[in-house]
Amino acid sequence: MVNTKTLRLIDKGAVLFTLPISAIRKRERNIKRSNRRILFIQLWGIGESILTLPAIYAVRKLNNKAEISVLLTDRNREVFRGQPFIDRIEEVSINPLSILSFIVKHLNHYDLVVDFEEYLETTALIALLTGKQSIGFCHKRSSKAYNRCVVYDGNKHTAEVFFDLAGVLGASQMNGLEKLSYSNEDKEHVDKIVKGRGILIGIAPGAAESSKSRMWPAERFSMLADMLLKDKKNTVVFIGAGWDRNIIGRVKGMMKSKERIIDTSGKLTLKQTIALISRLNLLVSNDSGPMHIGAAQRTPTIGLFGPNTPVRWAPLGKKNLAIYHKVSCSPCINSHLGQFPECRWKGTPKERMCMKKIHIEEVYSACLKLLQPR
Repeated sequence: MVNTKTLRLIDKGAVLFTLPISAIRKRERNIKRSNRRILFIQLWGIGESILTLPAIYAVRKLNNKAEISVLLTDRNREVFRGQPFIDRIEEVSINPLSILSFIVKHLNHYDLVVDFEEYLETTALIALLTGKQSIGFCHKRSSKAYNRCVVYDGNKHTAEVFFDLAGVLGASQMNGLEKLSYSNEDKEHVDKIVKGRGILIGIAPGAAESSKSRMWPAERFSMLADMLLKDKKNTVVFIGAGWDRNIIGRVKGMMKSKERIIDTSGKLTLKQTIALISRLNLLVSNDSGPMHIGAAQRTPTIGLFGPNTPVRWAPLGKKNLAIYHKVSCSPCINSHLGQFPECRWKGTPKERMCMKKIHIEEVYSACLKLLQPR
């Protein structure tokens, strides 16, 4: 797994190439709306990848005969694989040799490249050399590489910001998130796990390594789970990747209830996790990938926010809720600027105070609200 320091080192090298090449190579500002081969670039987060899909679908509708490709990594591949409006996926590793190999093989290959990456400079170089035209965000140091750049509006939801890139091509209205695909085999595998388990309430207490400060305290998740299990019809389903096993183990270890619990951490593929979340009656999650999966699959979802702002990252959809209490130092995460700090108050009583302001009773009340028949 590539860490943030390595990514930034690669980015510095990419800028050294991108700026002089873009100065030499003239880029027309006018973008053709009809294109035969279109490449979208999104290399990183699962949640961000999900939020790009409405823009990709909108461009597909505007260019129905185009070949739509997505450049990605193994980390987010499964978000795009199997989507009916995507024709090809191209995979790279976050290392210079892999990226250079892709560029050489696809030099000037695409009629248009749309770069969704908000802070990675490397992708601007890819867009510059593989695309005859390209669109990206203006705040990046390498934005001169694009034919057209779009201002990143921090007062919009990130899905809408991504959709602004599609707006350059004439897309006018975003109609919610696109559902994620999974196979019948994935569905059957999940059915065996949850069959006959009553009302399924998912809890995702983990977060990606980029900012662990997004995690609500483990003891509060455990108390919430116990409260939910007082209703004998409910089953709590813990959701997480392999790296979430420790935090889920801690939550389970503090629980008084030991029955009607399903722990799937590290046991399912991403496609199987998508199928599982599609089966839930409710999902409670930190600001992380599972939360956006829940929103995309139309599962009633509660997102818990502290270092990040729900203005940009809330689970989209009328059936969903975001719980957030503003404090002086929040939001401190700015993904479009590559800012993923750990809590500035680490080691003090104020550590993660933004998450600690979320009380168990208000999350439980929100659960009861979303579990009511509609």
